[in-house]
Amino acid sequence: MRFPTFAPGTYRWKRLVTFGLCDPSVPWSQLPDEIRDVLLHARDLPLEDPLPGYPDHGRFDGIIPRLQDSYLRRTPSRLTTAERTGLDAVASHSTCPDCAGARLNTAARNSLINGRSIADWAAVSVSDLCELVVEATESLGESAAPLLTDISRRVDALVEVGLGYLNLDRSSPTLSGGEPQRVKMVRHLGSPLTEVTYVFDEPAAGLHPSDVQRLITLLTGLRDRKNTVLVVDHNPAVIAAADHVIGMGPGGGESGGRITFTGTPASVSNAEAPGSSRRSAHRPVPPRWSTPGATTSGISRNGPERRPHRGHRSRRKR
Repeated sequence: MRFPTFAPGTYRWKRLVTFGLCDPSVPWSQLPDEIRDVLLHARDLPLEDPLPGYPDHGRFDGIIPRLQDSYLRRTPSRLTTAERTGLDAVASHSTCPDCAGARLNTAARNSLINGRSIADWAAVSVSDLCELVVEATESLGESAAPLLTDISRRVDALVEVGLGYLNLDRSSPTLSGGEPQRVKMVRHLGSPLTEVTYVFDEPAAGLHPSDVQRLITLLTGLRDRKNTVLVVDHNPAVIAAADHVIGMGPGGGESGGRITFTGTPASVSNAEAPGSSRRSAHRPVPPRWSTPGATTSGISRNGPERRPHRGHRSRRKR
């Protein structure tokens, strides 16, 4: 067994050599078929006489159930590089012949709304889904109206932030650029929570200029719900819409990390470039008094509490 967490000396390896149903020194090719089946497929098998060193619970899971529970059912992004490499060596990807990749059981696939299953609804683009929701509202009547109204609002918001081309069955790890940020934004728009701090890292990345204003409208909507919204972005339109701007620099990586500018969007255009080394070297930023509260990419002054800080509410990377 060459998978990293089953390597000799690991605790999983120790379970395989102390579970007591076979001699660990016997080669795999010489093991009886029934023992091979236990080693590969057993799940929660009670052991009558495990060897010393086996866990006290006395139950055994085979290699495949262990891999399924610990790795295959986890989000790929949560796996280490060694684990992903190990899985690639022992596992293959294929489409389920029963659900055709829909990841739904038979009952769910057979439940239809306007002649479409959940998988069918999820397979269309968000833009097309807007039209289908309107059709469903007309055909299903008042009983479904509240639910469809909420769905329509969320779908429209996805279109507003330039994500109308996505399908709902698209897995999150395949999203790129600012797509995950904008999906997150739409999800929180429907939340009843207030006084929450949201942090968005370059949500305008990859967004067409004509859609940036829609993005700003959503950011402002979160702010107006008495939330704090911190946005890290290079886009001039996003910066111009901020309540307060903080420039970080003077360069990137090890050359950055210092506050080079702080002020209103209007003062950005009148000042020296926020990321210039001259500014950061000769014009230190003094502490400011600000009030925590709603922000677009900076600070609003609606709350009662005041405290000194150095512009940590918003920043702009160079």
